[in-house]
Parts: sequence; C-alpha cells; structure tokens
Amino acid sequence: MNFERLRQILINTLSIVLLLFSMSLFLSFNFVRSLGVVFLVLLLLRFLLVRFSKVFEKHTQNVVTVVMAIVLALAMMENIFSLTETAAIILSMASFYLLYADRQTRRLTLKNPKFIRRLFSILGYIGISFATVITILFSYTFLNYDAFGRFTQYLFTPKQNLNQEIFTNERGFTIYKNVTYPSTAKNNQMDIVTVPNAKGTVFYVHGGGYVIGTKVSSNVNYLTALTDAGYNVVNIDYQLAPQAKYPSQIKQANQALKFMVAHAATYQIDTSKIVLGGDSAGGQIVGQLANLITNEQYAKSMDLTPPKVKLRGIILNSALVDMPRFGKTSFYATDYIFTLWGEVTFGQLDFANSDNAKQASVLTHVTSDFPPTYDTDGNFATFTDQNQDLVEKLKSLGVYVEDNFYSKNKIRLFHVYQANIHSKYGKDNLKKTISFLNKVTK
Repeated sequence: MNFERLRQILINTLSIVLLLFSMSLFLSFNFVRSLGVVFLVLLLLRFLLVRFSKVFEKHTQNVVTVVMAIVLALAMMENIFSLTETAAIILSMASFYLLYADRQTRRLTLKNPKFIRRLFSILGYIGISFATVITILFSYTFLNYDAFGRFTQYLFTPKQNLNQEIFTNERGFTIYKNVTYPSTAKNNQMDIVTVPNAKGTVFYVHGGGYVIGTKVSSNVNYLTALTDAGYNVVNIDYQLAPQAKYPSQIKQANQALKFMVAHAATYQIDTSKIVLGGDSAGGQIVGQLANLITNEQYAKSMDLTPPKVKLRGIILNSALVDMPRFGKTSFYATDYIFTLWGEVTFGQLDFANSDNAKQASVLTHVTSDFPPTYDTDGNFATFTDQNQDLVEKLKSLGVYVEDNFYSKNKIRLFHVYQANIHSKYGKDNLKKTISFLNKVTK
C-alpha cells in the first residue's frame, strides 16, 4: 500500500469519526468542554491530511467544518446553548457532506471504486436526511413543549410492575408495594417500608422535572440506606406532566401525606416523627408541602387543607426551591432541558414570570415555622445558587438548618449527586443526612 493511498484511507476514516462525533455532540447534551478539544484535534488532523494531499482541491465543506468547530468550542466555553446547538448542527451537516461529496473519496484507488462511491453516496444521503429530521424535531420542541415532554417521558420513564404485595425481608422489614392512596390524579401509588422500632418516618417524593421518573427510578439505594439506618420510608408516585399540569403534583402529594397520616396505625407509623424528603422536582414538592403545613395563609391562598402534623424536619436534595429559576443552572444544556420541562409542567412558554411559578416557589413562602432543614446540592448544572439562598433565608428566620455544599475546587458534583451513595461524596452526604435525622427525631 503506497503512502498516498494510506493518506486517503486516513482522511475518510477521520471523516466518519468526525461525522459520529459531531452528531453525538448535538444529540447527547451531556458533553464536556474537553470533548470539544478532542474534536478540534481530530478535525485539524483531517484538514492537514487533505491540505498536503497531492490531489488537494479547495473544498467549502473543509472550511466550514474548521470554522464551525472553532465556533462550537468558543460557544461551549462561553456557555451559550443556542450558538452551540447551531454550530453542532452545521458541523454535522458538513461532516455528512464530507462523506457524500469528497472528491478524495471518489479517487480512492481500490479494487471496486464504483462500489465505494455508491456506499459513501448512500451514507451521505442517509446522513443528510437524518440530520434534517433531527433538526426539525428539535426545532419543533420549541413550538410544542408537550411533545417534548411526552418524548422524554417515553425514553426515561420505564413502566413499573404495579402489583400490590406485602412481604417481610430477611432483616424483618415489612414492605408494602404499590399501596393505592385516594387521589384525583393517576399514578397514585406508594411503597411503604416499615422497620421494627423505627426512629421516625421519611415521606419521600422523587424528582425528574415533573416529566420523567418514578418512585423506583433513581433513589432506591438512597432510601434503602435510610431504612437500614432505622427509618420507615414512604415513597410516592404522582402523575407526571404534560398529562397533569401544575398544581396537580402538589395537590397529589398532599393527598398522599393525608392518607399516610390517616392510616398511620395500619403501617406502624408515629405521626409525631415525620420528616419530608425529596430530590430535584420532588424537593420542590415537599418544600411546598412544608409551606402548606406551616403557613396557614399560604394554604388558604391555594385552597388546600394539609394534614395536621408537626413536621420534625425536611431533607432537600438538589431541590428546585425557587420555581422562577427552574431554567437557571449555570449550564446551558440543563438550562435548556429544565426550561422545556417548566413549560411542559405549567403549560405556557413564559412560565418563569407566571403567578403559578411564583406561587410554587418554596423560597418565597417560607416562614419561621418552617421545619428543621437539611439542604444539599451539587455544584455543576444544578440549583446550587437558589439552595444557598434558601439556607440564608431560613437562618435569618431562625430555622434550624444543616447545609452541605462541596467546593468546585474539590470536586465537580452534578445534579442529584446524592443518589450515588457509593461515591465518596454521596457516602459522606448520606452519613450527614442520617446524623440530621437522628437529631431531629429524638
């Protein structure tokens, strides 16, 4: 194999890699800035191989890919989502064109050049069609947020086995699966785990932006650790958006808590030792529920009657405590997704300035009667700022607060890092959470 032929093979191999890379950058929304550097290196290598090839001709697509790669890298570094998305789309299209119309590909000196040309031509047509469809679909989400909600729900919310069961495990814990509580909405099931001589009960609500997730989706290990520490756990499901718009979720959580209190004797629950808990959107729901219980005027303004209980505490894990800032996480990818989920939940585009969003803000309605609070969050692509604001406000009101925030200089922790109880910081947070529970349920 001569050197020129090897160079052509390398050029086209890199074209395929760049094609896949550019599309994954656009589709995943989870890329980090270091990937942009890798992409630039690969693109530069391909450009140099073409530039010094004997059959080099000026190709518009080569110039476009280089320019768009630079724009993409700068947009990522400056945290500008819309520009990053646009650059990634153009970059993907240019990469497809490299496969479809690259004259070097047509000049490959292989045994069956016609077959190779046809193959790359087909790949090019498929690629361009795919990129066009993806672009249209993502653009459509800006106009139809409910469609986006249903799509993400379909992808990330697996169906559960909703058979009701009662059994005792090897540790003597009694587990009630899929207990149905009276509700005006669907998905009205809860799992209840009771432990012998329980120290208290944690009433927990899962997150997922009100659009995805279930009671068994991501927090099972975390909640199991709480039962191992001696606490009953009541873990509820609720109907998701867009099928149920705000304020359906808070109404349903209130119905679930009232059911638990009314049937406390059945499940060996001491209603004088109840702690609320939730992550992300679930944290917002329990925070709002705590406001209903501790702020009578607020409950009246929502025309809701909460159960008459004195909460021992509340655990907020990466909680959305200021609803108007749903789409403010200091990272454009999560800003984009969370903003769309906010639109899905409230059924309007400018939800952040709506009266409903202001009503749902935990931060706005807390009083000095708010329960003792354990508040923790990650430090990247999450609600760190608003949780720190809540901590400061609660302390100024004289509410007992334990907060747990890790410095970015130590580690980068993402949204709902608490669910990974086997990581160093997840384990440390769990230890602090249990210590908090032990204090407030004495």
